[in-house]
Amino acid sequence: MKTGMRRGEIVNLRWGAVNLKERFLLVEASQGFHTKNRKTRRLPLPPEMIEFFSQLYSESRKRGLAGPNAFVFVTTTGIPVTANRITVQARKLMKRVLKRDVGSVHIWRH
Repeated sequence: MKTGMRRGEIVNLRWGAVNLKERFLLVEASQGFHTKNRKTRRLPLPPEMIEFFSQLYSESRKRGLAGPNAFVFVTTTGIPVTANRITVQARKLMKRVLKRDVGSVHIWRH
């Protein structure tokens, strides 16, 4: 996502932490989740991520899934995406694109 976020941070991201107007998002603890160092981080969003989140928000709003406490990344049925699903899908995509297994998704954070 061009933010350096960890998988757990991505799947726990809620719309209330995404500020498109001021172009940042907050990575913060929520019920049942804490960041690695237990601190809130403010991450700037590059223009392409603003566009991505704007489109995703619009789609989520149409489906009634865009309140401040709603998860940003959900399945087509509205269930929050899991960290494992991110790993599996990312590895499939990279294998298809690069024609080889690329190992851990953690390396893509940096």
